[in-house]
Amino acid sequence: MAQPTFLYRYPKGLRTIGALPVGLTAISWRRFSVLNGCSTLLWVIVLVGGGYIFGATFDALGVENLTAISLLLLCVFLVTLYRLWNKTAEVKTL
Repeated sequence: MAQPTFLYRYPKGLRTIGALPVGLTAISWRRFSVLNGCSTLLWVIVLVGGGYIFGATFDALGVENLTAISLLLLCVFLVTLYRLWNKTAEVKTL
């Protein structure tokens, strides 16, 4: 019965759903506390490790490149939003 504690405890949105199957089992408080602590450690390693790896990747790209990529993505988003806005306005006027 360790799987729900590991899988449902910390991902966003699943914490509420995961409490029900764990609560319906006959798991002791001691076992739940140990599994919860191990789950916490696992999620911290995954999230902090992922941030460290992606941070190193962004650092290798350089701040100048990251700024240019961010501005490019912003421009693409704004152009797409403008086109969708105009398409919606045309449909409403017809």
